Amino acid sequence: MDDAIFSIKEKTFDKILNYAHCAKNEFKSEIGGMCVILKDNDGNYELIDPVILKQTISGGNCDLDKDELAVYYTKVDQKYNKYDYTFCWWHSHHTMGAFWSKTDTDTMEEASDSNISYSLVVSWNEDPYGHIFRVSYWKPVVYAKDIKLEIIHKREKKIPKSIMKEVEEKCSSPIPTNSKYANNLMLKNPNTGYSYYRRGYQSNLFNTNTYNLDPTATYGVILDLVDKLMNKLINGTLVYHDYVAEIDEINEQLGEDNPISVTKEAKATIDRILINTASDYVEYDLTKDDDEMDDMEAINTIEGNWQ
Repeated sequence: MDDAIFSIKEKTFDKILNYAHCAKNEFKSEIGGMCVILKDNDGNYELIDPVILKQTISGGNCDLDKDELAVYYTKVDQKYNKYDYTFCWWHSHHTMGAFWSKTDTDTMEEASDSNISYSLVVSWNEDPYGHIFRVSYWKPVVYAKDIKLEIIHKREKKIPKSIMKEVEEKCSSPIPTNSKYANNLMLKNPNTGYSYYRRGYQSNLFNTNTYNLDPTATYGVILDLVDKLMNKLINGTLVYHDYVAEIDEINEQLGEDNPISVTKEAKATIDRILINTASDYVEYDLTKDDDEMDDMEAINTIEGNWQ
């Protein structure tokens, strides 16, 4: 582990920085999320697929929704169960540089039931690429080590509109209240205007209790395919008519008896593609028995068509 190289592509790191910039611009707050760490055959590691989840954010903290985390862990396992992977918790510092605060180290300790955990802090006001990356060892001896994170490839400066929409959709600011619920926060969704109470507790970022979703690799394959189609639709390399045809073809090859099916976004609401994920369109019908599924040939055919 001490000799291993940890790296992240600039495009991937930029996505994290763009989340940080947008939270700073829109909420004057920190923001946090998760990403995946893949181990390659040489024993080195790459940080990939950074995401944000529903959370409450402020100038000095970000509290991820534990139910969303449970779903996230399950989806990642469905996608990467064939690989040697783990998770990394990342978050930004609003007006501070990249360092470990007391809140950060307290959150890291939530992973003490595992052998090793990973954490990343980025600072939007440090250039270039202000960050600090830590490997925390919990067993058999507790100690932590900050190590260099290699950043590779070319950096992009502009915050994509899809990032801005996602931050606005998934983040809300705490509203102080003098109600009798002293340990609660009044939350307000800036998009809907609705306010609601949330009981005051710290989510466990490393709680691996997840929903009992389909564990087969087939689900992950279809998620990847739908994600590719969504990206093509967003960047203009696929028109809506062809997007519909591609989804219809996937459903046809899956077959009516398959518990997995894919829904389409209506043309009138196609902008939702910018803020949704592939899992919003891939459905699994638990009433259908998948014990006799013999559709792997069809799945392999689909996967080959959308590489």
